[in-house]
Amino acid sequence: MISKDLKILVIGAGRVGSQVARLLRFEGFEVVATTTQKETTLCLESMGIEVIPWTWEPGVSWSMITSVDCSRWLVTVPPRGADRAEAFHESLHREAVDAGVELLVWTSSTSVYPKEGVMLNESHAVHQASPHSGVDLLKLEKIHRSGKVPFVAMRLGGLVGPGSHPIRAMHRRGVGSESDGIVQWVHVEDAARACAHVINMSPDSIPEALNVVAPKPVTRGSLVEACNPAMEVPATGGGMVRVVSSQRLCDLGFDFAHPAIDQWVRQHPEPELEGAWDGPHGSLRWTWTPAHVEGWPSKETKAGTILMFHGYKGFRKWGNWGGMASCLARRGWHVIRVDFSHNGHVPPFDESCCDEEAWSQNHLHYEAEEVAYAVECVHGLSLGPVFVWGHSRGGAMALLGAQQAESNRLVVSGVMVWSAVSDLLARMPKGESLEQWESSDRWDVFNSRTGQRLHHPWSYYQEAMKRRSSLDVLLATRNLTCPILAVHGSADEVVHWSEGQAIAKNAHRGHFHKVMGAGHTMGQSHPWHAGSCPGEGWEDALNATQHWLQLQSSPAR
Repeated sequence: MISKDLKILVIGAGRVGSQVARLLRFEGFEVVATTTQKETTLCLESMGIEVIPWTWEPGVSWSMITSVDCSRWLVTVPPRGADRAEAFHESLHREAVDAGVELLVWTSSTSVYPKEGVMLNESHAVHQASPHSGVDLLKLEKIHRSGKVPFVAMRLGGLVGPGSHPIRAMHRRGVGSESDGIVQWVHVEDAARACAHVINMSPDSIPEALNVVAPKPVTRGSLVEACNPAMEVPATGGGMVRVVSSQRLCDLGFDFAHPAIDQWVRQHPEPELEGAWDGPHGSLRWTWTPAHVEGWPSKETKAGTILMFHGYKGFRKWGNWGGMASCLARRGWHVIRVDFSHNGHVPPFDESCCDEEAWSQNHLHYEAEEVAYAVECVHGLSLGPVFVWGHSRGGAMALLGAQQAESNRLVVSGVMVWSAVSDLLARMPKGESLEQWESSDRWDVFNSRTGQRLHHPWSYYQEAMKRRSSLDVLLATRNLTCPILAVHGSADEVVHWSEGQAIAKNAHRGHFHKVMGAGHTMGQSHPWHAGSCPGEGWEDALNATQHWLQLQSSPAR
């Protein structure tokens, strides 16, 4: 392993590069990364990583790159077109030599292999164009092989992870086609870890090329079975039977966190979609778990769509909300989990509150208006009846936003709230604390999950007071015409169960369900590990919600 005093450059902080930069920074290295993506820049800089807004074009100056004086370079930018790719690598090699770089690592592809043969390793490589870019990848590697800078090609398999479910790739070819064919993709986490592992080694100990693929080969049929064991998928058989070896990487001491992709699929059976709406106050990022029609994800639905909203200091991927979405999707519901625009969580590191400035610029009415906007967006998708669900403060926003949506003549079929707040303004500081907030323009809030000390400026209070009537949760509840379900834990340590009861009592068609022994999060915590079982109250709360939904969608109603 190398000295932590050395600086490492990541050229192209995209999906893999940004993860590598974060890993290296957490290991104590000084890291510089290139990207022009605003949100990626914000995330990396919040971690102490220097970001250069640089992209390569023919004739572009490399002075910004060479001036940072990094001794090791990792290149993760994919080549676009044969001529451009060759020109880039020739330019890259010249600059690396002039800069005195001691190790150059490039993420290539496993498509450098021939179609013939069963067991393949790095020495079996022949000239073959990438099916994705049309580029001869071995020709690009050769540019560096004859140079003076030690060079390693990291040949990555297809990337698997959030937003890149292998079943989606198989859908494009036909779910049951080529079911006997071997596939060796790699989880994006392992791809990043492998790059960080190699660039942290002595150049003398690294082979010229390394395969980065999950070491346990699986068939397409086994992936289908892992996604949905109960479904019988017609299999046509056939497919390419070839195994790409990642033994050299393992011999360097690297352990795969996801050695078999079918195991990951089994833990994450839902091929979710990721996207964003351009909301009234900013981007509303969402994760869509499609309804399972006859056991398989589809845009058709027998039930409708549920919009899920997180609570204070939360985000759409908190805890086991994904598990809840999965359960509801298998009952025929489309489930779309939504991030509020100013929750501070931005890609590529959604689980970190990197945008503290956005968090501080949030206002209560933003979130209520964003719920109403999301309802409008879902109506435009024509996916059946629309229900809104929210947790904690998100429950209050679900009620406020649903009432706004009804005022805009949009039909909301029902609102479900867990551990919901019934009075938003009652939680504001009072007395001396309020005076101190006004004088300092700062109300500090500690995020115990991230260890951050966040803050609200005085304008947060002013805007809330100005809009107090439109932020009255119980008034909105009384004005709603749709049915309302309030689920609350009897042992809620954050919001007393009487607030959920008050919401149900103020609704025209309200129902209250108390979950005995459950706390504020219904047996969840964060981070949530796949395969974990929620604690006290989760099953009761979820069953009550599913039963209520079934009643609302019953033809008799």
